[in-house]
Amino acid sequence: MPPLRNTPQVPLPEELAWIPALVQATYFLPCPNHVSSGKAELTNIFHIADRSTSCPSCATARHATDIVQVLTRRAAPHPYTALGA
Repeated sequence: MPPLRNTPQVPLPEELAWIPALVQATYFLPCPNHVSSGKAELTNIFHIADRSTSCPSCATARHATDIVQVLTRRAAPHPYTALGA
């Protein structure tokens, strides 16, 4: 993601260093672990510790604790994305 124009680049504090990976990750793709199982799980969970994405079933199997769930609301008048922790 290119930096905004005329914006000074300030390094993020260590506890927020995972945020660029959250923004750049790809979501709502079929989970590679469940493609053949017919579950049709989509990746919408971001794991802060290893900065990766997974589906909810894989996150549960990993006993993940530091996660962010990315949601989309299509029933709203204007589609938007919400983050849930």
